Amino acid sequence: MSVQVTILTPDRRVLDRRECHEVELPGRDGTFGVLDNHTPLLAPLGVGVVRLRSGGQVTERVAVAEGVVEVNENQVTVTAHAAERSDEIDVDRARAARKRAEDRLHHRHRDTDVERAQAALARAINRLRAAETHHSD
Repeated sequence: MSVQVTILTPDRRVLDRRECHEVELPGRDGTFGVLDNHTPLLAPLGVGVVRLRSGGQVTERVAVAEGVVEVNENQVTVTAHAAERSDEIDVDRARAARKRAEDRLHHRHRDTDVERAQAALARAINRLRAAETHHSD
């Protein structure tokens, strides 16, 4: 049996009904998995990597930044603020974003929005984690 995974952002469809045996999702309270015939579910997502698995192997990685997941009748639909497949991530750009966020946090000014800088850092690290894992496969 399998599940079909669709990942959407406000701008585009990142994955469209991709089949896999299991999908691992970054919940706000920790990572969780969905297999076929999962109970219907609606849950918030945090910043993390969605992993699709088939035959015990990860077949696809998608970096997501916040959103929700709906599971119903072997359909897993992720609606995220931002999402990128690992093969789409520009590693140099992600490294530059990480450095900018780190610099903002280390060299704070009174007008530095610390929460925003921390969120940017988390997203950049997440994108790098997804991309570097992809490139090391």
